[in-house]
Amino acid sequence: MSSSFLGNKRLAHEALSAQRILQKVRPGKIEQFSIDLCLIAHGIRSACLVDTFAIQDPVNLFSHVLAGLRLKSAAFADIVHWYDPSSLQSFIVNSRILQAFARTLLEDNAAVTYVLLSEFPTLLNSTPKTVLDIIRAMNTKMLESQAKVSFSFVDGLTQDNLVPLAATLIGYPVAYTPISTDQTHS
Repeated sequence: MSSSFLGNKRLAHEALSAQRILQKVRPGKIEQFSIDLCLIAHGIRSACLVDTFAIQDPVNLFSHVLAGLRLKSAAFADIVHWYDPSSLQSFIVNSRILQAFARTLLEDNAAVTYVLLSEFPTLLNSTPKTVLDIIRAMNTKMLESQAKVSFSFVDGLTQDNLVPLAATLIGYPVAYTPISTDQTHS
C-alpha cells in the first residue's frame, strides 16, 4: 500500500474515532470502515453500504467526518454520503466514479447484469429504468451542490428499488431486481 493510502487511512481512523457517537463501536469495525473509506477515496472501490455500524444520525455524523477529511486530504474531495430515510441505509460514494459509471450504464449495459427475480429468474437486457433514474438524480444533485457532503435519496424508495441500486453502486457484476418488496425480507 502506498504511503498516501496509509496516511489517509490514519486520518479517517482518527476522524471516526474522535466521534463520541462511535465510541461504543468496536475498534476493529472503525478500522475496517476506515479502510473502506480509503478504498473509495483512492478510486479502488466506487461505493460501500455502511453496514459496519448503525447510528441514529448518520447525516450529521458523515457530514461532519467527510467535511473534516476534505480539509485534511484532497483524496476525500469526491467522497459523499447518501442516505435513504425510509430504509435507514447509508452509502459512501465516490462521486467522480459514479458520474463516469452513469455514462457507462447509459452507453453500455454490459457493466452490470441485472436478474429479474420473477417466478423464473430472467436476465434483463438493460439497466432497470428506476436504477437509471435514481443514478441520474444523484448525479444532478451532486453537480448542483458540489460542496455538499451528504445527500438524501428521494422519499418513497422501496427495497425493490434499493436492492439493484445498492448492487450497482457497490459495483457488483450481478444485481438482483426483485419484483416485489416481499422478496427483500428474509
